Amino acid sequence: MTEEERANKRTEVQRQRADASEAQRHSEWRWRIAMILTVIMASAGTLYISGERTRQSERKLCAIVTSMDESYRETPPSTAAGRAMAVNLSDLRQQLGCPNKEK
Repeated sequence: MTEEERANKRTEVQRQRADASEAQRHSEWRWRIAMILTVIMASAGTLYISGERTRQSERKLCAIVTSMDESYRETPPSTAAGRAMAVNLSDLRQQLGCPNKEK
């Protein structure tokens, strides 16, 4: 094997290594991008589910608060503690944005 053939062989091996290294870098970037997208999608799903559960809980709480507030409006409490509770329920109903019952 001549010196020129050895040089050509080394050049070919170096080119193959460079190509393999380039492919590995692209593969690493694809993996990183896939992981980032997975984390983003999981986070978005978690936020959506959390929001839905919160709204569901608020609707249930509104039903209870509205029922109690309506009862206190129809028959006002006679004690100071009862009146304070009635005021607090009315405030809570407004803070939660609970609807008024249709009559």
